[in-house]
Amino acid sequence: MEYFEAYPKVILIDATLDGRTPGTIRQLQPKFATDFPRAMSTHDIGLKDLVGGLTFLDRLPDLQLFAVSIAEVQPMEINLSPEIEAVMPQLT
Repeated sequence: MEYFEAYPKVILIDATLDGRTPGTIRQLQPKFATDFPRAMSTHDIGLKDLVGGLTFLDRLPDLQLFAVSIAEVQPMEINLSPEIEAVMPQLT
């Protein structure tokens, strides 16, 4: 929690299996667990709980989530799919 509370604005980028075209980018401002995409990467459960706790304590910073649509979950690796590689300039 302290990492989120230390900054007035937090930007997160995460992959999501949402059925959209791979490489689709959505900018969200989640304030509650229900504001997150249904199928984010496997660490989303802790993130949802963290945001819920910060909201409850009225300490949530300006949180910007960029959800990037993917076609399938891949093992942790450095290589990006061509669709994700193509949208990297937009994210940066």
